[in-house]
Amino acid sequence: MAGPRDAAVLDYQLKYQRRNETVWVETRFQLIADAGLVMPKKQKRPRLGRWRLKAAPGPGAAVLAQAASLMYFAGPAPELVRKPTGMVLGRRSCPLWQAPVPPGVPAYVYLAEVAPDLLALCYLSASLRQGDLAAVELHLTGLSLGAHPCPAEDGMALLRTLARWTAPGPVAVAAERVE
Repeated sequence: MAGPRDAAVLDYQLKYQRRNETVWVETRFQLIADAGLVMPKKQKRPRLGRWRLKAAPGPGAAVLAQAASLMYFAGPAPELVRKPTGMVLGRRSCPLWQAPVPPGVPAYVYLAEVAPDLLALCYLSASLRQGDLAAVELHLTGLSLGAHPCPAEDGMALLRTLARWTAPGPVAVAAERVE
């Protein structure tokens, strides 16, 4: 089994504005990706770890359940587009990828390749047409990867949320798990 040194911790800053309010609320949280399971057979690399969000104390912790549906910590999906630019996170130079945004949805979504074949959400800015949140911004502010980081079991929640934004009916950011 993979050990605790294989876990990953990603630090995020979340800013959001509730509908019909002018004040932006800011909070910080961590995405903690536990070490993955070592699968039997030929492949000995850790695979599919679990992840959770850990809120920093203060205002904004209540909206963290909604932020879980905006997370990405997985390998590249076919619909993602690798960009010719990159960014520096700590001492790492990370190539950037872009997630497709539904037509008519004012949003920008970028992912950083934090390890070979492992992407993490690094920037999201969206104005939401419906739901209790009017606008949301997420920034990856730091990361600490274990010796063998691996994709999260449900690491592509963001792509499902973007797909929901194209569906007719109420557009909302779904609530998921939070620590």
